Order: sequence, then C-alpha cells, then structure tokens
Amino acid sequence: MGHQHFALIDWDRPRDNPVAVVRVDGASEEMFVPPFHWVRPDPVYREWFVNVPISAAEADVLITRTGPRIDIQDRDPRSSGQRMHASEGYAERHLHFAVVTEEHPFDDPLTIVREDLTSAREVVSYTRDLVWSEEPVEGRLVRITQEDAARFQEVLARRVFGDTDVRHFAVTNHLYPDVADPHVLIRELVGENGHHRYETLDENRRWVETSRRHHCGKPVTGAALDHLLTSWSPRPRITELRFFVFTDGNGDPLRLARVESEENGHLKEKAFVGEHWEDVTCAFDQEGEPVEIDEARAGELEETVARLNTAPADVRYRYWVVTDRKVPGWEFLDRVVRTWGGADGTRNSEYRHGAGPTWFRADRHGWVHVLKGVEAVTEAEMEERRRSPHKRLSP
Repeated sequence: MGHQHFALIDWDRPRDNPVAVVRVDGASEEMFVPPFHWVRPDPVYREWFVNVPISAAEADVLITRTGPRIDIQDRDPRSSGQRMHASEGYAERHLHFAVVTEEHPFDDPLTIVREDLTSAREVVSYTRDLVWSEEPVEGRLVRITQEDAARFQEVLARRVFGDTDVRHFAVTNHLYPDVADPHVLIRELVGENGHHRYETLDENRRWVETSRRHHCGKPVTGAALDHLLTSWSPRPRITELRFFVFTDGNGDPLRLARVESEENGHLKEKAFVGEHWEDVTCAFDQEGEPVEIDEARAGELEETVARLNTAPADVRYRYWVVTDRKVPGWEFLDRVVRTWGGADGTRNSEYRHGAGPTWFRADRHGWVHVLKGVEAVTEAEMEERRRSPHKRLSP
C-alpha cells in the first residue's frame, strides 16, 4: 500500500509549519527529525496533535522546513489548563480521535472516539449501531479534526447500509424495547450536498418529517426492514405521559418515575426519590419492580417515598470518592458519595459531581456498591480530594 503521510498540527503550528511530519505503513510509524532521517516517534505525538493527511510530495516539501524537535511536555491537550479553558468556554470542549488498526487505516477507521475535556470527562466511541457509547474499543488513537470526525461517521454509516442514500432506524425505548415492534420507524435521506433529512412512518403509513434521535435508533436492513415496511402497524404520533412506582421486596415504594414518550420515540424520564423530581436517563435500569399508576396516585405517593429516603437528623454518614483513569497517566475525581441506612450504612446514597455544591439523591439502594473506581474515605479526605480533583499518576 505504501506510506501514508501526515502533518501533525496544533493551534500555533498550522499545516504549512507543522509540529512534525509522520509517515505510516501499517503498524509502522516514523517521524522526520533533522538532520534528514526518519525515527520512531513517541506514541503521544499522533494522539496529542491533529493528524492532517498530506501527499508524499507535500511531505517532501515540509521536511525541508522542519526545525529541531520541539519540547512537547506543555502541549498535552488533556492538561489541567486545557480542561479549565474547555470548561470555561475558551477552548474546544471535545477531542476527536480515529481508532486505527492494521485492518482499518486512517481513511477507513475501526471507529471514532470523542473525549469531553470538561468536568464530565466522558469518553465515548461510535458503535456499529451508529450511536455513541461508553463501551471500550481496542486500537490506536490518532487525533483528528471535528470535520474528519463527521466525515468518518458517514464512512461508518456506509459500512452498515452500503451506498444507499435511504437508511432506516427502528427506535426502541423502555416502553417498546423490541426492534421488531419499535416505538417508531425513522428513515434518513442523504442528499447530494450531504444534508440529512428524517421522516417517520405514521399510523396511516405515510412518511412525515421528524427529528432523528441517534441514541435510540437501531439500523434495520434486509428481512427486518421488510417486516416493518409491510407487516408492522405504526403507532399513532402522539406524546404519551405515564407514571410508575418501583417497589422493594416488602412492597414499599423505592421511587417514582415519570416517563414522557415523544413522537419520535425519545423518552424524557424523571425520577422522584427525595424532595423533588429529577431528570434521569435510566429510570427502568434500577432495582425494584415497576408498577404503572396514574398521575394522581403518583402525587399521593410522593410524601411516602420522601419519608422512606430522607436521612434522619442524627444520621452518621459514610463517605466515598469515585475516580476514573480513562485518560492514560491521569486520575480524575468523578464524584463524591455519602451513604447512610441499612446494616452497613450504604442503603441510601447522595452524590456530588466533583467540586460541585449540590448533593443529588441516587435512585437505587446500595448504589455505591455497583460504582467503579469507588474508595471509602473519611469526610476530611473527601473534602481534600474535592479541592484537588485530578492528579498525574506516577509512571
């Protein structure tokens, strides 16, 4: 196949004056370093700096301008300074990466990854269902532009659908989880200019304009699509509002859920655990058996749920910190937790996001035991971690 060439650029080092010029052949990576020779680079170069594809001829020109290797220690895009700028809106919020392997080179990557530099620190990959997910992915991360990330999303879509410009998605949710009997069927029409338009099949089997919710639509092709287009009965285009109570083994109410199902299949979920209703994304993924009730009964149960989940005045909390190490070489404070109740003091939980001021109620009993990266601490240790929410790990 021969070498692919890349200019590695940064905010102050554009394409005509890059940080470095790299050539790639399969798993082999080399960087040009004066005086006129190619060496194996530190792997962080292609992960820290944006990879811009260039021709071999352009590479030959650029290497004649290449000066001494620069010190890159202060150019880590995940540094605390960069994260602070992103959180305050002075820098791009996301880093974008292509995941390359020997079978999937740069122009046809295995997938793409998006990393949030703000306090959320979310790292997600684009899955075969064409949705963003936190599921891990193996391969070489190389940093790319936002424009290339959008272009590669289209590459991945064509890997699923082929060259057709009409794509179909079965939109499922907690109320209608079966792809063979989804909430709605949406089709995506790709125009010549790259514009995407979305339509849904209504109860009269007519296609009407709608919006696309990527996180709940699953691609359908072949026999599954034929079934939906010919035998499936589309649901009326209405907004549903339903209420549920989740009970424990003794029949006591753990929490309430308010679920609003929009015309395009998206669910707006709220949970009532303590003093007020809070937006959630997984009301049905927690413990307890759901029982559908009406709005009046939900209002009657609010006081009971609040009483069963409120800490007494003389409560003695246990404290915890939750950290993540998704970014190599760094540990970040994700949240702090305090628990109370039950035999081991962990029945009920409240949490704060990092250094945030507000305690939020968890809607699952024993929630702290299912968290990853959790560590029991004293109250003083918790406050110290909140003051220093991230640290570089020792090699």
